[in-house]
Amino acid sequence: MFSSDLEFCGKLVSLFAGTCVVLLCGIAGRVVFNRSTGIAAAALAVVNWWAIRFSVRVLSEALLSALILLCLIFSIMAIRNPKNRWVWAALGFCGGAAYLTKPEGL
Repeated sequence: MFSSDLEFCGKLVSLFAGTCVVLLCGIAGRVVFNRSTGIAAAALAVVNWWAIRFSVRVLSEALLSALILLCLIFSIMAIRNPKNRWVWAALGFCGGAAYLTKPEGL
């Protein structure tokens, strides 16, 4: 895992984030609508050429997409249960991480 080849490490992070985007699309579809919508969203994310293309490059788009999807999921959860402080903390953490990944994440 710890390699001196920084390009390989960057591709590995991007590939992991791109894989998480598919799972998070499914979870977001399920949280916002229902289970079948989540499955359809994950299926569309699997065949999306943009996501496939940027998941194997050393760019911040795949990681930013994953963090924004996490922000969406935690936002819906926070709206539905406003007294849960852990959801608000996770939302703030993911929003801050998205901003640090790329300033357009805000």
